Amino acid sequence: MALNNGFKSQDVILQGGALNNTGGCTNGTSVTVTYDKAALTFLTVTSNKTIRGVGTSGVLMGKGLWLNGDNIIVQNIHITELNRHLVWGGDAFYMQGTNGGSVPMQHIWLDHIKISHIGRQFLTTNAAGVASMTISNSDLDGNTDYSKTMVNNYIHSLSGRLPRAGSPDSVIVHIANNYYEDNSYHSMEIATGSYVLAEGNYFKHTTKPLYDGDDPDIGNSDYGSIYTESGENLCSQYLGRSCVANVLESNGRFTSMNGTKALEAVNLYPAINGYATQPPQLLTVASNNFGVGTLE
Repeated sequence: MALNNGFKSQDVILQGGALNNTGGCTNGTSVTVTYDKAALTFLTVTSNKTIRGVGTSGVLMGKGLWLNGDNIIVQNIHITELNRHLVWGGDAFYMQGTNGGSVPMQHIWLDHIKISHIGRQFLTTNAAGVASMTISNSDLDGNTDYSKTMVNNYIHSLSGRLPRAGSPDSVIVHIANNYYEDNSYHSMEIATGSYVLAEGNYFKHTTKPLYDGDDPDIGNSDYGSIYTESGENLCSQYLGRSCVANVLESNGRFTSMNGTKALEAVNLYPAINGYATQPPQLLTVASNNFGVGTLE
């Protein structure tokens, strides 16, 4: 199920519809797998709640969180060991909106989060999803022996959907001041209905910062719109401010797709127009302000 990149492949926990609904092949061979059932269900967090870890002791091992309400803060929490050896082994955060997934959630803040050793996705949104969410100062750790504003995150050792954006309705995403390192295959996947501004990000040893439709296993899905600031400075015209260029070090190409459409959509959101993006910087090993441990 994994890319042939020297790592062991994962087996799959079958979903409804058997092999053709696993995100993989339809002619695989059945095997017996052992896994922790606890990771397949969530701890539910409802409206007006704050969960904050103390030091490095705030660890959820083998269990993710279902955020099901408005005004939720999760800070300084490490979610880990969710059946990392299996596809569909468990998600760290799940959000489908309130009222059975019919009403978008509001005001979600995930800060100083670390996620590691999981079997499926770091963050999953579907149905009504989330209308306003910030993910900041977090460590999304894809190191394994198996193979919507995002600000100040360290995203490393992964492959694909970093993030994936797309919806039948409009999705507005601001990706700023994140550090991408050692990510194989593609990082961002921008599909129909998404409008993305990417600025001030640092990419190092990232094979393909933006998916370009070359994978027959994914297919030729329609493209959304993304503006990747690289010096042309269309932001002054559309947003009334300059955007900060992204830095690429030993990477593939990272160029705009339907860039002016993205800027036209983003222009409707003052929180993005007024955001003071910082110049991208090379991450130093001494940095300890990502993930859990120190709150500043």
